[in-house]
Amino acid sequence: IDLRRNIVKLKVIDNHTQSLLLRKSISKMIKVYITKGKITITGHANFEDSGKDIVCAAASSIVTTSINASLKIEAGSLIHREEYEKKELSTLTIDVISDNKNVLLILENMVEMLEELAETYKKNIKIIKED
Repeated sequence: IDLRRNIVKLKVIDNHTQSLLLRKSISKMIKVYITKGKITITGHANFEDSGKDIVCAAASSIVTTSINASLKIEAGSLIHREEYEKKELSTLTIDVISDNKNVLLILENMVEMLEELAETYKKNIKIIKED
């Protein structure tokens, strides 16, 4: 992940494609926790081996595109933090700072796309909405 210029990019490390979501043996699925003003994403889909996992790749693309679009519309509209375990990203947290209508629409669309992915791949990704 390259955060220069507030843009998240995927890159290859140790011949394995690293996504925004960590492949952890104890985490058998991606979990997306949604609360007011905060989205936390953990785990790995485990649909396939790292680098071949279409569910993880789809979730990563959805989230990466949404973060980048939000930051292009309004720099500082959100803060995204990564936590690493064994040199791999284990948790991505997005704190929504802005009330910009377009930023919120992008993030709402992100959640809807993740929900559609979760509907198709129930064993690999779960959306948890908390009040």
